[in-house]
Amino acid sequence: MYSVLIVDDEPMIRKGIHTVLAGANLPIDDIREAANGVDALSMMREKIAHIVISDLRMPKMDGLELCRRLRKLCPEIFIIIVSGYDDFKYAQEVLQYGVKNYLLKPV
Repeated sequence: MYSVLIVDDEPMIRKGIHTVLAGANLPIDDIREAANGVDALSMMREKIAHIVISDLRMPKMDGLELCRRLRKLCPEIFIIIVSGYDDFKYAQEVLQYGVKNYLLKPV
């Protein structure tokens, strides 16, 4: 079973992704949510998630910095970026941190 951490400053996006994952009949037994990169990093230090689904633009710590820190904390983590069209060039930067997929909002 896998654990997932959803990181986005928009509550509706977090709830939507959570709902889709919870109802998708996937081998996921733990879905947590964080509103920004600082909270996500704190949560990851307490309990490592297998998969992180993160927005790029968030207050306190953006997704790029979160990806950089997560890669150091847990090199094998699977990261998926969720963002808008305007962030595509920015999203390309996270590829150096092993991001596995880029999804466009709305998801």
